[in-house]
Amino acid sequence: MKRRSPAQQHILTTRRDWMRRLLAAFAGTVAFVTQPAPMVAQSCQDWFRCNQWGCLCSCRGGSDYSCPPGTTSSTQAWFSCCYDQVRRKLFLIRYIDCCQSTPPPACPSGCSCARGSYQPNWCGNGRHVVCTRAVLVNVC
Repeated sequence: MKRRSPAQQHILTTRRDWMRRLLAAFAGTVAFVTQPAPMVAQSCQDWFRCNQWGCLCSCRGGSDYSCPPGTTSSTQAWFSCCYDQVRRKLFLIRYIDCCQSTPPPACPSGCSCARGSYQPNWCGNGRHVVCTRAVLVNVC
């Protein structure tokens, strides 16, 4: 076995450490991106919409993970535990309003949810609610 100088050993250790860190970051990114599985909004009757009050963001050009263009997420939210009949578990869902400074047009037909109790405007500062996102947080 060929002996390496301390300088060469340092380079190899640094390369190994760099590769180890890179692979760990990649694995962490993959785990973060894949968990939890995104929920696709189809209707207000989806199980994770059990306490949703407002227009679906998917009907406004957004999704449950991003607000529509020209809007921003409220810093406040409301939470509810919703039952998934397929998995037979309760999941904690966070409902977040997407906001803008001007009043939005009416919510498209079939996209306005009114489940659970009425929710006030969570946007604050005179901003208007454009739509509401539903994000799976954890098991209740």
